[in-house]
Amino acid sequence: MNRIDAFLNTITMYRLVFWGLFVLALLSIIGGFIGAVSYSGVSLLISLVFSIATCHFFNHFFVKVYKAAPNSESAYITALILFFIIDPTALVAVVLGGVLAMVSKYAFAIQRRHICNPAAFGAVILGLWGIGSAIWWVATPILIVPTLILGLLIVRKVRRFLMAGVFLAVVLICALISSVPVVTLFLSGPVLFFACIMLTEPRTASTRLYIWYGVIVGVFFGLSFFAPFSIGPLYMTPELALIIGNIWAYVVSSRQYIRATYLSRTQLTSTTYDLTFAVDQSLEFTPGQYAEWTLPIERTDNRGNRRYFTIASSPTNTHEVHLAILTDPARSSSFKKSILALIPGDPIFVTHVAGSFIMPSNTSEKLVFIAGGIGITPFYSMAQYLKEKGEVRDIVLFYASRTPGDIAYKQWFEEHAAAVGMKVIYVVATTPDGEMWAGKTGFITPELVVAEVPDYVARTYYLSGPPAMVKNYYQMLKKSGITEKNIKTDYFPGF
Repeated sequence: MNRIDAFLNTITMYRLVFWGLFVLALLSIIGGFIGAVSYSGVSLLISLVFSIATCHFFNHFFVKVYKAAPNSESAYITALILFFIIDPTALVAVVLGGVLAMVSKYAFAIQRRHICNPAAFGAVILGLWGIGSAIWWVATPILIVPTLILGLLIVRKVRRFLMAGVFLAVVLICALISSVPVVTLFLSGPVLFFACIMLTEPRTASTRLYIWYGVIVGVFFGLSFFAPFSIGPLYMTPELALIIGNIWAYVVSSRQYIRATYLSRTQLTSTTYDLTFAVDQSLEFTPGQYAEWTLPIERTDNRGNRRYFTIASSPTNTHEVHLAILTDPARSSSFKKSILALIPGDPIFVTHVAGSFIMPSNTSEKLVFIAGGIGITPFYSMAQYLKEKGEVRDIVLFYASRTPGDIAYKQWFEEHAAAVGMKVIYVVATTPDGEMWAGKTGFITPELVVAEVPDYVARTYYLSGPPAMVKNYYQMLKKSGITEKNIKTDYFPGF
């Protein structure tokens, strides 16, 4: 699992889905040529070309019309999904499905946020027009195993096992009630593809009430198979079930899409920067949450032009928003190189605020924060908020870094931490020769936690930092008698 996580941390969610679907498409085409798929290899290849070309052209067309941030990856993912759910011999439906999908991303959007899964939207409208409907031919036995492998990687990447699991459980219950053979359901139906690849799409899924999202979509998905019904010309289908869930998610989730402009940057350490952006409307978030940041750049590496970062400022700062990034000059992505090359006035788009890594509403609850490297960002946001609101909480912060020079926001914490009730313990792995250091050295150990936090068992713990560090400290706390419900870990789908 460590190797899988290491791989997933090197690629964005969008690139994972794109390349996974592309490989799945190639396998299906090969299957068509050898007779393992019910469509010919030629018809599948032509359908794929038409779908990608249509989505590519109309995505760029609408980007120019609506002056939106370009994102070709999203368009190609939509094209690949349509390839798998529309009859590949119905090229008119394939093309119109792509056009409708791109229309939904830009024309049927509020504050530049599309509400519905584009592929599902295109399929629903095709069905209403009677031009064609989604047949979900991806539910082919030869594609079950690769679909499952890709699905598990995606769900692991976005950490939505519970949401997908709840959805599958609801569908399974519907199948049992309707006496539908479970084996038939999973081998001859689109359940796995739908659950792992379409349900988890982050821009249209619920990020706050994702369990209920899985339940709602699961119920309507089940109805589409086991108790089909219609309202006028509108028939309940898997794609309509997803659209219903998308609309519900939009209502209960953050709806912001903010255009921010670059102001300046501050170097925090040799490899860490704090970037400041001006906003013409306040970004609504809770300290500790993250957002999706999109740069309007065309040429990118395999990590794309979108990235998730924890918001490194307080929501009380209504005119500015900050983010902190860790750079590696030798291996920096095109995104990070571009963001560090911004000049004042350059735009960046902020949306998809999410995350449950927030302080408890009970202000008397005692907390322990454990940060590693850039993982200090959510705690910095929380501390700023406490200072601005005049709140005092009982918090002990352990901040682990490689050297004293790698400690970010150190001056701010030294000046303001005590005022908000926060006790800060710095722990560095090494100290360069000749450098004076009066703090702790080594690593954060159970003994250090007990020594600094006598009532450690009664506290709630927050862990933020590199995945391996978070995992190790999570296990350390559990072995020290801290229950799982009292340990919260920071996670966002990509770096």
